Amino acid sequence: MDPIRWTVGGRTVKELHRIAKLKVEISLTRGVGLTEWEFEHKHVNVGQLIGKGQYGEVRKGTLKLKSGTVVTVAIKSVSGALKSYLRKNKDFITKEERSQMALGAAWGIEHLHKKNILHRDIAARNCLYDQDSAVKISDFGLSRTGVQYKMKTSKKMPIRWMAPESIATFMFTRKTDVYSFGVLIYEIYSSQDPYTEIGPGAVRKKIVDGEFNVFPVGTPDDLIKFVKEKMWNKDPEQRADMDKARFSTFF
Repeated sequence: MDPIRWTVGGRTVKELHRIAKLKVEISLTRGVGLTEWEFEHKHVNVGQLIGKGQYGEVRKGTLKLKSGTVVTVAIKSVSGALKSYLRKNKDFITKEERSQMALGAAWGIEHLHKKNILHRDIAARNCLYDQDSAVKISDFGLSRTGVQYKMKTSKKMPIRWMAPESIATFMFTRKTDVYSFGVLIYEIYSSQDPYTEIGPGAVRKKIVDGEFNVFPVGTPDDLIKFVKEKMWNKDPEQRADMDKARFSTFF
């Protein structure tokens, strides 16, 4: 079990663990002089392929800091984005493969919870995947240590994946991760984003009112029932823990 490391100027400043044989590294080509450092998707632009081989590929990219400074990063990854894979292969992915995708993600989230970490941004765009391996959960700066986290100020958030209590009170817990995992399962079986046909305001209302995404034909009925009752339940206490949610992937 290897760590995912964020490396600044040769020094690791953030480390999470996941169930995987390989590690993904994002390293700056020069230091930025920060002791605490994190970034989101929008800060990193992945570009030119530098090289690839047995251990994956390395791409050149840029990282834009809050100060406006842009630095170069090297990104090593052995997997592609799950979201892209789902879109490109939506007509060819078997039910068994989708089930394995959900299981891999569940293992990763469960492991984070055991390490006392909240992910807070579970979605297909934050997962890596290749057909010879499992889904790997990645993090772009929203994860926090602890069993709950309350945002002090409002900021732009991925509401299509958020639990109703997170939208209403900015509170995040393991149960809100479970809710988001249910949305990820919807992404895996539908090969599309949640609530694609409506805007953010309407999405917010549907989530708070408990109006769910409609799973496509062919999704196991028992899985749909479990997601609606044990992941998307408006009462967080009625939602399953991740170890129970993991078993739902076998339906």
